[in-house]
Amino acid sequence: MKDSVIYVGIDVHKDTNSVCMYDRQDNTFFAEAKLDAGTDIMVKYLKKAVKDYGLSGEFLLGYEAGPTGYGLCRGLKKHGYNCVIMAPTTIKKASGDKVKTDRKDARLLSITLASNGFRKVYLPDPTDENTKEFTRTRNTLKGHLKKAKQNLLSFLLRMGVSYPESGNYWTEKHRQWLGTLSFKDWMLQLSFDTLWQEVKDLEPR
Repeated sequence: MKDSVIYVGIDVHKDTNSVCMYDRQDNTFFAEAKLDAGTDIMVKYLKKAVKDYGLSGEFLLGYEAGPTGYGLCRGLKKHGYNCVIMAPTTIKKASGDKVKTDRKDARLLSITLASNGFRKVYLPDPTDENTKEFTRTRNTLKGHLKKAKQNLLSFLLRMGVSYPESGNYWTEKHRQWLGTLSFKDWMLQLSFDTLWQEVKDLEPR
């Protein structure tokens, strides 16, 4: 019966998780597997490993922070497992090893857990994560607004229409000037109206 801490490195991807267990006392890797993604599948794998390898110690599981988010870590914690998310920039990679595989990454993570050679990433609560998504959405819209303003100014530049006043664009005076512009050709007028309206629609959003 193994009664030491078992370190479980998980190389997490969208559809699969590559897993490796490491026993520091024996300096051995074992129970390496490639699983379908999902907390329930991971929990079933851990329970099976307990039976197959006679494990009686605790698990410490960890994976790198990345685009897959925090769902797996939260799910494992709900099932009573100790799981951490590791900052990728703090994990020491093997020098000269240019061949990258999921199995190697899982092994590296398991050893890194055992040596405590990483910085733990803060696990946000749902409110934190919702705030982050809200901020991302706002920043996306700010980018759309910036592009819409550039599109309108570029159109006017191509038409040879320049703001006659000195000073910054998008002041109240500049907006009033934009409201006075018109074009004889209906296609140009529609282009201007569409670009100007896009700016006005995005600003309150």
